[in-house]
Amino acid sequence: MVDGRYEVKLPWKEGAASDLMDNREAAEARLSGLVRKLDKEPDLRERLMWPLGVVTRLHPGSDGVVRAVDLRTAKGVRTRAVQRLHDLEV
Repeated sequence: MVDGRYEVKLPWKEGAASDLMDNREAAEARLSGLVRKLDKEPDLRERLMWPLGVVTRLHPGSDGVVRAVDLRTAKGVRTRAVQRLHDLEV
């Protein structure tokens, strides 16, 4: 323990860190492949751009069933019908 924290050594030999490969080209290739896929399927791109929000208030109808909600998003609070909401995919 160092200063009340556990210290774990990296899983390679001394000096081996300089021998690690630079995978920038592989990452850029994967990114460009993803961009091409999103260009071919615009529905996927639109779903990735949906604003995220937290439900802060429920608005029930006269029958007691929730019909709308207030959402807190990065741009402020919005009222949306429940039909326009989608669960966060985890």
